[in-house]
Order: sequence, then C-alpha cells, then structure tokens
Amino acid sequence: MKNLNVLITLIIVISAPLVVEAQWTTGTHITNTNTGDVVIGGSATPSTLKVYGRIENLFPKTNTSLQGEFLGTSGWWGFRTDTQNVFHFDTYNNNNPKSMLSINQEGQVFLNARKSNIPLAGEMLGSSGWWGFRTDTQAAFHIDIYNNNSPKSVLSINQNGNVGIGITAPDAPLTVKGTIHTNEVRVDMDAPIQGPDYVFEKDYDLLSLTELETYINQNKHLPEVPSAKEMETNGLNLKEMNLILLKKVEELTLHLIEMKKENAEQNKLIETLIKK
Repeated sequence: MKNLNVLITLIIVISAPLVVEAQWTTGTHITNTNTGDVVIGGSATPSTLKVYGRIENLFPKTNTSLQGEFLGTSGWWGFRTDTQNVFHFDTYNNNNPKSMLSINQEGQVFLNARKSNIPLAGEMLGSSGWWGFRTDTQAAFHIDIYNNNSPKSVLSINQNGNVGIGITAPDAPLTVKGTIHTNEVRVDMDAPIQGPDYVFEKDYDLLSLTELETYINQNKHLPEVPSAKEMETNGLNLKEMNLILLKKVEELTLHLIEMKKENAEQNKLIETLIKK
C-alpha cells in the first residue's frame, strides 16, 4: 500500500507540468496561463502570438487565404495572391470579385485599379477614368488622370522642388500651364526692383516728344517696352511689365504738364496780340 501511494505521488509530480503546459482559461476571453503570451479578447497585452499552420474560419472560400463575411449583407471579403505573386484584398458580391487593393512584387499599390508602371492608382467614381501616382526617369513625381488610358498631368514635382500644374517639367517654383483664377495677386517688391518714382525727380532725363517719335518710327514700340517678337519668344514678366507701363504713364504725365504750360504761354501771347 505504501508503495502504491509513492507511485501515485510520483505520477502526479511528473504529469503536473504537462497539465500546466496545456492549461487554458476560456470565458469572455481566451488566455494561456503559462508563458506563451497568447490573449484573445482579454484585457492583457500579449507579446507573442504564433500560429503554425493555416488560419481558417467558418466561412471558407476557394483561392482566398483569409476571408470573412460582411455583417448585414450577402457579400464577403478575402485576401489572396495570384499567379503573378500579386497580393489582393477583394470584396465579393454574389461571388463576383472586385479588387479593392493590390500590391505587386515591385511594391506598386493599386486601389480599385490595375495599371502598369503606376505605383499607386485608383478609379474615379462615377466615370470610366482613373488616377495614378508615378515617378519618371528624371525622378519627378506626378499625379495624372486618365480617360480611355490617355494621361493628363494634373500636378508634377521635380527634384528641385519645382511644382507644375498642367505641365510635367516645371522650370520655376510654381509653373502653371493654363488659366489661373484668383481673387487677388500680391507681388513683393524686392531690391533691386523699385517703383519708378524717380521719373518725377528734377534731374530725370525725359525724352522729348521729338526724340520719342524718332524712336517709335525706327523700332515700332516704346523705349524699354519689349517688342512683339520678344514677348512671343520670352513671354512677359508681369512685375517688370507693370513697372515699365507705370513709368510710361508717369513720363506721359510729365509731357502733359509741359504741354499745358506751353499752351498757357501761347494763350497769353495770343491775348497780347489781340489787344494790340
């Protein structure tokens, strides 16, 4: 009898670790009470969750590695990979799949759309067009919209930080190809550019009307104003052009003042001659 008690005690001691190793508690959550650190639905924070094998739920579908139902609908979702080693997150309605997100081996991400050479692309709701993010061989970043696969650049940013709207190769901090609609444009007057108030200084060398006529006959445009050919070739600098036009208005004002003085002198002379 004593030997039997010793044997039973020995069996309990040996088997105790096995019982503890497999001990789980279930209820509002599932907990491994040992050092496996597995908690599902509990308040503790696990550090490790390892699964050796396939995860399956009660809603198995063909060709999807992980799937589940949409509550309140007949649709379902699934994760899968295809023969091109592309990862997909799809939604299904009556078993008709719609790709919501895809990632290929090159790291390109597609939202609702599969387009070649576009790192990130997606459909435009309510139309047959789509949009895409991409970079080119010049390391410029582009946002394009596509209609019938014909791209139209919406915004581009190059390596220098230049931003282009409607143009793929911006040559200034902001380059826009098209019409700008705004309420107001404010231009800073940085040195050496200055307003033409110097025109009203006493020592300003104002061309006479005779000199001005000669210049116009020879050049077909006002002094300092670009010719039509130059405007066509180089475009217009609005800040510079506005200052030039203001200068010409001020010069014209001086000529009008001078003409008024001359007219006043002539009127005096006429009155004197009439009195005689």
